[in-house]
Amino acid sequence: LLDRQTKRPVALAPGTFEPEEPVELRHPREAHAPLESEVRETGVTVGWADLDLNDHANHVRYFEWMIGALPEEWVRGGQLRHFDIRFQREAPLGMALGARAWLDAGGVARHEMVDAAGQVYARGRSRWA
Repeated sequence: LLDRQTKRPVALAPGTFEPEEPVELRHPREAHAPLESEVRETGVTVGWADLDLNDHANHVRYFEWMIGALPEEWVRGGQLRHFDIRFQREAPLGMALGARAWLDAGGVARHEMVDAAGQVYARGRSRWA
């Protein structure tokens, strides 16, 4: 949850949400150092239907864009078991972003949303079975 005035996360009541395991969302290149051929990227532009009440890209859209950057055979051949995401910047209407994905061993994918200047808007990690 986000406080509309401070634009900072609001703490949930204890026990409301417990992650599967501690999350460490480092830069994907630090975690896996992929070859350029392993990096997949798709472009998106924030539209009206993507906005939340604060006029920024909705968190669900980030998730969809990140999953959309994965190879089709990865998504069709597996089942999403866990997804962690860390938001770093707000994306307004008209913002052009790139959704990147790196595939790690063991059914793990790393994700990143960046603008044309390389500024990171969100990072994520998904686990597939």
